[in-house]
Amino acid sequence: MESILTDLIYKACLEVQDKHYVNFNLKETSIIIEKPKLASHGDFSCGIAFKLAGQLKKSPLEIAKLIYETIAKQTIGKLLEGISVTSPGYLNFTVSKLYLYQILKEILEQPNNYGRGQNQSSVLIEYVSANPTGPLHIGHARNAVFGSCLANLLKYAGYQVEEEFYINDTGQQIIKLGQSLLVCYKRQLGLSNYNYAIDSYPEWLLLEPIQQIIEEHDQELVNLTDIEISDKLATLFMDITINNQKAELNSLKIEFNTWYSEKTLHDSGKIKDMLKLLAANNQTYESEGAIWLKSKELGDERDRVLVKSNNHLTYLATDATYHLDKFKRGFDYIINIWGSDHHGQVPSLKAILKALNCDINKFSVILTQMVNLSKNGEIVRMSKRMGTVITLKEVIDEVGADATRYFLIESSPNNAVNFDLELAKKASSENPVFYIQYAYARMSSILRKATNLSPDFDFFNLPSEQIYLKCNKKNTLFAHLFDDNGENYTLHKKIILKLASFKNLITEASQSQQPHKIAHYAYDLACDLQKFYETAKVLNIDDLNQSLDRLLFILAVRTVLANCLIILGLNTPEKM
Repeated sequence: MESILTDLIYKACLEVQDKHYVNFNLKETSIIIEKPKLASHGDFSCGIAFKLAGQLKKSPLEIAKLIYETIAKQTIGKLLEGISVTSPGYLNFTVSKLYLYQILKEILEQPNNYGRGQNQSSVLIEYVSANPTGPLHIGHARNAVFGSCLANLLKYAGYQVEEEFYINDTGQQIIKLGQSLLVCYKRQLGLSNYNYAIDSYPEWLLLEPIQQIIEEHDQELVNLTDIEISDKLATLFMDITINNQKAELNSLKIEFNTWYSEKTLHDSGKIKDMLKLLAANNQTYESEGAIWLKSKELGDERDRVLVKSNNHLTYLATDATYHLDKFKRGFDYIINIWGSDHHGQVPSLKAILKALNCDINKFSVILTQMVNLSKNGEIVRMSKRMGTVITLKEVIDEVGADATRYFLIESSPNNAVNFDLELAKKASSENPVFYIQYAYARMSSILRKATNLSPDFDFFNLPSEQIYLKCNKKNTLFAHLFDDNGENYTLHKKIILKLASFKNLITEASQSQQPHKIAHYAYDLACDLQKFYETAKVLNIDDLNQSLDRLLFILAVRTVLANCLIILGLNTPEKM
């Protein structure tokens, strides 16, 4: 309805221009449709008259009346039941029962596609990209869930989405990992003269994989030199870690199209090609034995080193090569999801992409804030098993995958997440994810019970898309939802308008890249449904027509709630 009203108001403004010889600057005046503060003012409101008042040197009330006169004569009795003007200059709109009927009809006719968009743009989302040197922790989990929900949302909006995990499987950190593993391996063989370096990886992290490697690969390592053993152990350790990461992410319904190896950038010569391209574009210079990017000229706070004086590459050099490869793959949009601790890398990465002639308008970085875990009112900081950060697996084991996903997506990425582990386990209305899923399960239960109410309702055991086909020829369909009972009709209308807003929500949330809005919407819809139960009896053997209308109403609500749960990556339980 928001888009319909926007179009009506825009056309009415054009007609007012012609009729009254005035000139509105509509190109620079946005038409915003809002909810009125007072229910008596209708279902939607627009304050366009206030924006035009300065241009015409007329009061907002006068302008609103001119627009009202143009709209009213065309739309009363169709999708709008009433239009009014209230002081000091608001246009107010009340929708018709025909519009409400059409919303329910649209949902029930295409339950799996209601609200889906038609945007065909291609998008690459890179997220998580944790180092293959240890388990995923709760910070990784936030990026994982946000990235997954954003991908689901964009897919629902019609985008062609690919999800990618970048593996940092080469460089000094992997050399250090191999050296640490060598010491751990030798000590497990009883060679106590091998000692860890000060900056080694901790033994608690290495011990379990080393024991697995000894059991499965010991014969392959016997005749190798220490350097060869170190390299081999690092490779085997990373394989184990990556497989563990995949398993943990799969338990959260997260699967990537591509696991992109940093090592392939080195082996393919792409980094050298990238450096040559920068030099050809006159974007680098040498100083103190190092190669520098002229990033200050490109908007960064200072120039950045690409190749150190010892000939080691910086992270920026490899990151730039990786992102250049992304651009070459031809995506319309490229999105990175990083933790907020990486905010300092964004300007330098954008600077080097400019230097590489990439269109940075196609590139964006979403930074997520930290996760605060609490239990019994106290902050949880240490892992029981690891003694350091809390691992993703520990959280999933304690509260379950659905609660983990919901509590990590309900906040904007700009805000820290306050994750209450005890609340996430509660089977009560206090727990938002339980409340939403219980609403879905309760609707499913009512629809199952309907088949026992009357032989006329045996079709309610069919798939959603087939149920409406069985009863859409009734002339009085939904009449009991739109009767003159003020309280019931007001509540029914509120929920149906909520269902109608789902389409705009998908568009808005996908364009602004804010999947947490879907979580808020799902919770609000579950709350409205509870109010419906408090005022309406759904299954009534004495009035089957009324029961049918309310059952179809519930089916429509369940359809939209199911689509929300799909985007959020949550289960749709039939029973709880």
